[in-house]
Amino acid sequence: MAKYSDQLDAMFTALADPTRRAVVRRLGHGSASVGELAEPLPISLPSFMKHVRTLESCGLIRTQKTGRVRTCVLNRDRLTLLNDWLAEQRLIWEASTDRLERFVTTGAAAGRAGSDDTAPDDGIAHGAAADTSGSNHSREES
Repeated sequence: MAKYSDQLDAMFTALADPTRRAVVRRLGHGSASVGELAEPLPISLPSFMKHVRTLESCGLIRTQKTGRVRTCVLNRDRLTLLNDWLAEQRLIWEASTDRLERFVTTGAAAGRAGSDDTAPDDGIAHGAAADTSGSNHSREES
């Protein structure tokens, strides 16, 4: 996925703008002319064309000019690339939260070779002892 990093950067930058997200959302329902896409937006056509060029340069949309009409089409392959990256990130975070859940519920870190899953984690035991001794120490001071 690292080889797609520049492409992902460009797509996420393009999608950071609400106008461009609205264009992508509208094109999800089918192709449309630039005039149709710009009509509901409170910006000038030249300003809107900058958004179209940004989306086109990162590959999220394709345009085709026939006569005086430029038609925009969503490039679903690019959305698949975004979706694949997000799915990969989701798997990483789900695995991390699953490990955290196992740690919290069983008190043992998963995947540790030779570790006793029923024994409390040493880090927590030491931390609890440190808190206890710290509490006792502060009581002695007051």
